[in-house]
Amino acid sequence: MKPIPLLGTLVLNRGDLLLRLFQSIDYPVDRFVIVNNGKDKSVQDAIDTILTMFPNKVNVHTPHKNTGVAAGWNWIVKSNEKPWYMIVGNDIQFTPGDMEKLAIAAHNEHEQVAMLFGNWGHSAFIITKLAIEKVGYFDENFYPAYLEDSDYSRRMFLAGVSAHDVQDCHMIHGEAPSWGSSTIYSNPIYRTMNGITHGNGFKYYLKKWGSINGQELYNFPYNNAMLGPKDWVFDPDLRAQNDVWGI
Repeated sequence: MKPIPLLGTLVLNRGDLLLRLFQSIDYPVDRFVIVNNGKDKSVQDAIDTILTMFPNKVNVHTPHKNTGVAAGWNWIVKSNEKPWYMIVGNDIQFTPGDMEKLAIAAHNEHEQVAMLFGNWGHSAFIITKLAIEKVGYFDENFYPAYLEDSDYSRRMFLAGVSAHDVQDCHMIHGEAPSWGSSTIYSNPIYRTMNGITHGNGFKYYLKKWGSINGQELYNFPYNNAMLGPKDWVFDPDLRAQNDVWGI
């Protein structure tokens, strides 16, 4: 039973769900990384418990300000040299056997594929060194969340690398009644701010790819033939527009 080299997650709020994630782990993991993007007491309480559950295996990164999803994922990959990485949302709960299925697929295929998915897309996925070499890092202009995954999928297509689903995974994402991203569903202020930043993300996507996700027109970022799939240009004005969450 080969262990998972690294399991990383980002968290902003809902420490109860973060703890639920770690309580559902049923497969060996060499190293855990938690990027704590907020100042929620429930998160810190959960982290304190997790540190006792997996002593000497957990690295907690607490940036001075919310990194956003793309930069948080990039930090996990950049700060740890591994053949592949399992990245999951803090509101994911593994069901028995999910991790083993993903781990077996990754150990067997990480040199041939860029990504592997369970049953929740980029809410629980494996990214390989091949992806980083051919596609690069996530575009941090998508801030704080959403569309960074669609952008990366477009770039994988242009780079000619593949991804596929691992069958028979049954992970739970979020909780009833609003299954899905519990970060925004559980906070009305975040939900309102997400309406602004997600809208700006669509505008940036249009600028970068000529149309919305799934209907891209450009074969080069920003329709610039001098650029390839790995290239993106940080836009400070867009970041300023999206820096409205107050965290």
